Amino acid sequence: MSLANMVSGLLGGTPCTGVLVRTAVNIGSGATHKTSQFINALVVLLIVGVGAPVFVYLPMPVIAAILVTSSCRLVPLAVMDKLWHLDRPEFVILISVGSSASSPMVLLAFSLVHSSPYSG
Repeated sequence: MSLANMVSGLLGGTPCTGVLVRTAVNIGSGATHKTSQFINALVVLLIVGVGAPVFVYLPMPVIAAILVTSSCRLVPLAVMDKLWHLDRPEFVILISVGSSASSPMVLLAFSLVHSSPYSG
C-alpha cells in the first residue's frame, strides 16, 4: 500500500487509505464476516455513483469539515485513556505524532475558511 501511495502522489492522486477506513467502520459497527468489506465497498460505490453530481455543488470548506469530522471520529479515545493511565511516555509519543500529523490539516482548514469568499 505504501508503494501505491507513493505512485499516487507522483501522479497527483490521493492516498489509498480506503481499506483502513472501511476496516475501522466495520469494526465500529460490529461486522465480523468477510462479506462486510464487500458490502461496504458496494455502498461506497453507490454513494459515489449517485451522489457525485451533488458533491459538485458543495463548497470546499463544507467538504473539508466533513473530512475533518470523519477523521476525528477515528481517534481511539478509549485506547488513549488506557495509555494515559498505563504508560505516560507512550501517551506523550502518541500525542506528539498525532499533533504533527494533524497540524497541516488544521492549517489547511483555516486557510480554506480564510480564503472563502463568504468569510468577512
